[in-house]
Amino acid sequence: MAIVAAAVALVVVLAVVFRGSGNGDFPDDDDLAEVVRMAHGMAEGAFAPVKAALGDAGDWLLAKGFSGYRVPAGLDGVAVTGGSVTNNDVTPVAVLLLDGGTKRAAIFPVARADLAVPKDGSWSVYELPAAKGSPRLAVAASVDNGVCFAVSAPGDAAALRSWLAGRVPGAR
Repeated sequence: MAIVAAAVALVVVLAVVFRGSGNGDFPDDDDLAEVVRMAHGMAEGAFAPVKAALGDAGDWLLAKGFSGYRVPAGLDGVAVTGGSVTNNDVTPVAVLLLDGGTKRAAIFPVARADLAVPKDGSWSVYELPAAKGSPRLAVAASVDNGVCFAVSAPGDAAALRSWLAGRVPGAR
């Protein structure tokens, strides 16, 4: 009986340590993880060509039926090379290829998703562990006026955090 209790206690401690690693509210959010993994699971052929800066992609998205597009300060000049508008259950999601396809942005309304989000304008950067069919992903997510903007790339959070800090004032 003592062994079972010790095993249960160990599982609880490990869960708290790995889930509460100081990376913000998003890491515990299965809905955001699902959207990010869905974005990375899309084949290159699912994206229409888009040749624009992130700040100018709103017209293309609006023509595809996606409204409420917002670009976080500092990211408006990032190159977009492809785009797609899809649904994750009932939530419309815009997915954009950034930096020549090395990163993907998922943009969607928070009001239609069950997300625990940081305050407007703040960023949460963390890693999603590899899952069946999906590599380990670094994710940086922010909310502005009810719209979630998540940038993700295969790899570690430190590299994405550095990329973000070079563009977004106050990001770390």
